[in-house]
Amino acid sequence: SRTGSKWIMAAAAAGLLLVGGLVFYFVDFFPSLSHLNVRLYSGATTGDYYAGAARSVQIAQSHQGKIENVSTSGSIDNLKRLEQEHVHGRFALVQNGMPWPPGLQLVGHLPTQEAVFLLGRGADRLRSFSDLRGLRIGGGPVGSGTAYLSESIFGMPSMKSLGVKLSFHPSDEQLRLIKEGKLDLGVFVISEKSEFIKRALLVEGLQIAGLRGLESVTMNLAHLQARTMHQGLYDPVRNIPPVDKPVLSVNTLLVTNQEARRSE
Repeated sequence: SRTGSKWIMAAAAAGLLLVGGLVFYFVDFFPSLSHLNVRLYSGATTGDYYAGAARSVQIAQSHQGKIENVSTSGSIDNLKRLEQEHVHGRFALVQNGMPWPPGLQLVGHLPTQEAVFLLGRGADRLRSFSDLRGLRIGGGPVGSGTAYLSESIFGMPSMKSLGVKLSFHPSDEQLRLIKEGKLDLGVFVISEKSEFIKRALLVEGLQIAGLRGLESVTMNLAHLQARTMHQGLYDPVRNIPPVDKPVLSVNTLLVTNQEARRSE
């Protein structure tokens, strides 16, 4: 039907706009996005998901389309909202590895991964998971993919003997608690290029904990990958970080609800 075709184009437009380098490919074939009118559940206004969605809003507006960027608590909140909406044009950004409610559909993977940072004062001295024994660790905002990931990692059988004390806080609050010495470390899942991370390392003086044995984590949590954050990446003069740092990374997914799937 004409309505169904219109919705197929809208769903495709949202996916292409958000999945990255295909934006210009899409614009070449469909110069006007006037058919595009969707709602996107992204994340906290201080995070990468919201910022990325905001850029997509601008692209859509410049071609007569509309994306409503809705701030949320994070991936878990996004999935709940998407499950509860039974109308066309609802999408969400979700961290890979999250448990999905029934009836949701994958649209695509975003082209860039987010890094899993473990930040703290004097964290350069931390080289293995055994160094985390008994530490107070902030696991990210309640309802976020960061919180789910933190619980997944430190809930692994091999980690339980560490006795880490997990608590959950918004990113800015978590950063403040680390600076005040009320947390030893914080987990932050965010782009390595984000201004938040640059400020934490270069202005606030926090350091990255680069831990051996990440391959054991990725073997148990297959949606995670191990990678290296290279020496001097953030400041080649002050040499921050001072050595190569092994870190985890994770993909971001764009998903839609059952109503969208039926329309397609």
